[in-house]
Amino acid sequence: MSGIINSVGARSGVIGTTELDYEEGTFTATLAGSDPPDSTVARTAYYTKIGRQVLVSVNYESVSVVGATGAVEISGMPFTAFAIDPGNAFYNGTVQTKYFSYSSGTNVQPYMTGGTTVLRFSTSGSGAAVGGFNYSQSPSGTDKYFRVSFLYLT
Repeated sequence: MSGIINSVGARSGVIGTTELDYEEGTFTATLAGSDPPDSTVARTAYYTKIGRQVLVSVNYESVSVVGATGAVEISGMPFTAFAIDPGNAFYNGTVQTKYFSYSSGTNVQPYMTGGTTVLRFSTSGSGAAVGGFNYSQSPSGTDKYFRVSFLYLT
């Protein structure tokens, strides 16, 4: 890994044949799905890219999901996920929700399928089979809070 040795600017080497790639920025993250909300719900989200790893952070506060049905998705991730094999997925993140309802002990896990820029969610827990995280788990449709941090490869 490149680094500073002894004096400022001296490098210990190079990773492979290229130097370390580092980037920070924003992107527009839009709540989507098979039948998205009646009104577009988009937020400015943040990312940090180091080499091929991308860490994204999305925060939806007090949003309305009226009219939405089917699986919850977030479209517009800043980079396409790496595809090792068709249909593979990356699961590495955290989700916080408020005013969504699902069974006690249920875990909501974000994932991205290789070759896409869409963040999807699965649920599991208490011996239950893995399923989707759906808008139907939103009882009243308004004032939803949804926060996601997710790490994936490009």
